This record gives sequence, structure tokens and C-alpha cells, in this order.
Amino acid sequence: GRLAREDSEEALQAMLKLRREARPTKSERRDRQHSRMHVRLRTLDLLEQVVRTQPTAPPLLNMIPPLVTVARKLWNVEEGGPAKDLRQRVEGFLKSKLCKCQKIKLSSPEHRASACEAVTVLVAELRRGAPKGARTQNKGKKQQQQGKKGRGRYADIVIMALNFILKTMNRCESEQAAAAAAVTSSEDTTAQVLEAYHLAGCDYLSRKSQSMVGASVLEDVVRLLPSVGIPALLPTLVDKAKDAPTAFLKSEAFRLLALCYKHGGAAMDELVKQKLLACFPAVLLSVSAALSTTQSDQSNEQQLRTRRLQHVVDCALQAVKAVKTEKGLVESARSSLKAVVLAIHSASKAGGVVALCKQILVIFGIDTAPRINEKRMHKKKRAREANADGKDGEPDPKVAKKLAKKKWKAEKRKRLEEEKAETAETSDKKSASASSMKLNRNGGARRIKKTQKGRKEEERRKKSGEETEGGE
Repeated sequence: GRLAREDSEEALQAMLKLRREARPTKSERRDRQHSRMHVRLRTLDLLEQVVRTQPTAPPLLNMIPPLVTVARKLWNVEEGGPAKDLRQRVEGFLKSKLCKCQKIKLSSPEHRASACEAVTVLVAELRRGAPKGARTQNKGKKQQQQGKKGRGRYADIVIMALNFILKTMNRCESEQAAAAAAVTSSEDTTAQVLEAYHLAGCDYLSRKSQSMVGASVLEDVVRLLPSVGIPALLPTLVDKAKDAPTAFLKSEAFRLLALCYKHGGAAMDELVKQKLLACFPAVLLSVSAALSTTQSDQSNEQQLRTRRLQHVVDCALQAVKAVKTEKGLVESARSSLKAVVLAIHSASKAGGVVALCKQILVIFGIDTAPRINEKRMHKKKRAREANADGKDGEPDPKVAKKLAKKKWKAEKRKRLEEEKAETAETSDKKSASASSMKLNRNGGARRIKKTQKGRKEEERRKKSGEETEGGE
């Protein structure tokens, strides 16, 4: 038993020795890391050469998802060293070279399918959240200003690449529509994109904490590619306009609905217009309910009037503009919104809300007379200003403070103007005196020398005369 134990220990020691010998040293590990980094940098050089020589090739869009994945992995690496240099190089390649190719043509269904797959991957990357190295630990202003709206540079790069693909797809669609050709697209790939943006809209309107999807992502897809963004977001927006968890999210749903109707009305896709018309009654009910609550509930009225009422009225305006040619829908909107819009037009103090209400009433064919409350407001304002000194009872402290501030500003402005005029006069006098002194110096230098010589000669003569008198 003892011999067997000794043999096993010797075998174990020999195995450990072999492993230690086979393990790479620190210098060997460093060399391997440098060689891998060199291969990656060389690959980036080749990709830059491809972009430079063939900027219109459709397979360039296939490069974007792998490069974004590499950037995510490099963000997870500790700061400093060659990993940071490689990450900056990848980000610079995406920003300044790959996303600057403005003439890529998606001429075949395979090319459009690859573009749709890239869009799906990037939207999923945004929903996944920021990598560990790119997450903001400090919630201060400086940290939030590192990226747009505090999301960080990684999210900005993904959004920029996503918008580049959407612009390319939109341009190719418009070119095919101008050439009277059918837009080639696969139903499966389009369904993937629609599902991805539908989930992104749900993440934003439910305030998912880890998601990097912001309002700009949804705005960009509606603005850049209405044929995809509007059908994907419209059902979610209609639902959230009815029963969003917070007033802010409800107003955001109305704002995005207004954007959908604004860009969908100008779109050339008939399917998009049909979906907008089909959702119009539900949108009309949500708008009328939101505007009616402002008239019934005083607290809700104050909240919406000061912050979010303009989004609701803008949604109503854009929806009515989009269905202006449909007389039946316009009449239904007139019957449900006329009284509420007139009440808001006469009672609101916000100029933007009043202007939007006026446009809606013009579309309905209602003449907007001068508002009575404006005259009352001006009358009250004049009365308060007259009572600022306390002539008719107790003075109004707010008006008195405002008038005192206005008077102080006027006095300060007058004092600054006087000081400016005085400094201008003194500068003119100094410049005039300086020029005269210069002339006197230039012209009087010889005279000064001559007088000095004359004085010396007179002194010399006096001395010589005194000496002669003493000698005599």
C-alpha cells in the first residue's frame, strides 16, 4: 500500500510538472494578445478598403450587426490598453466610414431581407440594455451628458447605425415607387421588423428599466420608414392612449400618434393610410376622453394644461388633417370634439394650445371670434398694475415685485448706456490728445535740442567774460 501511494504521488507530481511547463508564460500571453489585436486591426483595415472601393455594395449592411456586437464585448473589457483602442477604432469606422455610404442600393429581395435582419438585431440590442462598461454609475449632470439623454455612447452608436439602415431602406422604397416597380419584401422578414418595433414601443411606454429604447428611436422609425414604423407602433399607441399608467406616458402616446398621422398622411403607402383610417375612431374616443377630463377634473386640468395638453390637441389636429377628405369621419370628429375644443380655445392661457384649437375649428368650418377671456385678462392685469402702489386697498406683492424689477432693469440699462457714452467720449479725447502729443513730440524735438545748445553757449560765454574781467 505504501509503494502504491508513493507511485501515485510521483505520477501526480510529474503531471503537475508537465502542466506547468505547458502553461504559457506572461510574455507569451502578451505576445498572443498582441497578435490577436494585430489580426483584428488588419481586418478593420481591409473593411475600410472595401468601403472605400465599393461604397454602393448591399452587403455592407451585413457588417453592421457584427461590428456592434464587437463594440459591446469591448465595452465589457476594463478601460485602458489595446481593447480601448480597438473599440474606438470600431466606433470610428462605424461613424465616419460605414454609415456615410449614402448610395447603397437594395435591388433584390435578398438584399432587403438582409437589411430587415440587421434592423431586427439592432432593435434587440437596444432592448437588451447597455453593456456593463457603458452603464452610467453616477446620476449627475456630467455623467448624463456623456451620451444623448444619458444613454451613453454605445446606445448613440447603435441608434446611428439603425437610422442609417432605415434611411437606406426608405430611399430604395421611394426609388422603386418612382419607377412604378413593386416593393420587393418578404413577409417573414417584414414581420420580424414589425414585431421588434412593437416590443420596443411596449418597452418605452411601460418604462422598462434596462432597455435603451427612447422616444427618439420610435420617432426615427416613424419619420424615416413610415411603412414599417406606423403599422408596428399604431396598436400599442392606441392602447396606451386609453390606459397608460402615468400622465406622462399617456401624453407621449398622444405625441407619437400625432407624429404617425402627420407622416402617414404624406406617405405613399395605401396600406398605411388604411390602417390610420381604421384606427381613427379609437383615437377620436381617446382624445375626446382626455380633453373632457380637463374640463371636469380641476387637478387633471391643471396638470394637462401646464404640461401635456398641447400633445393631445396636436394629436386631434393631425388626425383630423389626415382624414380631411373623408366627410363622414370629419363630421364624427366635429360632433365629438367641437364643444371641448371651443371650451379649451376660450379658456386656455397657452398660446400654442390656442393656435392648435383654432386650426381644428377652421377645419370644422367654425369661425373663431375674439376670446372674451383675453379682454378680462388684460383688464385684470391693468387693475393689478394700478393697485401695485396700494391706492385701492392692499398692494399686490407679486405685481409690485414685478414692476420694481422692471424699473430696476430700465434704470440699469440707462446707466449702462450713459457709462458707455462717457467711455466713448473719454476714449475720443485720449486719442485726440495722444495724436497732438505725438505731433508735438515729432515737431518739437529739434527745437528742444536747439534751445539746449543755446543755453550751453550762453553759459560758456558768461564764463569766458567773467574770466576776462578777472584777468584785467
